[in-house]
Amino acid sequence: MEELNFAYLAGYIDGDGCFYIDTVKAKTGIFPVTHRTIVKFASVDESIMKWLHDFLGIHYWIKVVSKKRQHFNRRDIYEANVTGECLDMLLKRIHPYLRIKKEHCEIMMKMRETYVKPTKGVIRTQLLPEIFEIRCSYHKQLSSINTHKLKSPSAVSPSS
Repeated sequence: MEELNFAYLAGYIDGDGCFYIDTVKAKTGIFPVTHRTIVKFASVDESIMKWLHDFLGIHYWIKVVSKKRQHFNRRDIYEANVTGECLDMLLKRIHPYLRIKKEHCEIMMKMRETYVKPTKGVIRTQLLPEIFEIRCSYHKQLSSINTHKLKSPSAVSPSS
């Protein structure tokens, strides 16, 4: 039964999930940014988020929409993120079932391998320049396949 849930989750991620490497301005250290790995979920159906909470133990929230974009007939959007060790487990379990975003998952798994599990008593290990460059390259790879630009936009396309 559990494998069926991971297969369903992979299908959901193929359709509505997002593999995302975020960059955050570093507060200290020699590198300008730090990288965070995230799988994002979003849905207008709260029951999906409740299922994710029950199945993976992740929390979800209602997305705050700016007042400029609020409309009377808009439904609430629920979001959830998976990061850290939970993400490591999730990537391995959904990878065989992914069809559309298999390459995204593979890049994310390689990126996660650059993170060292914390050692007891050590707050944070120092990041080596080689590892930072590898993370930057994975970030660039994933960003390039996450773009929504059309390869050959039509004359009526809004992105042309």
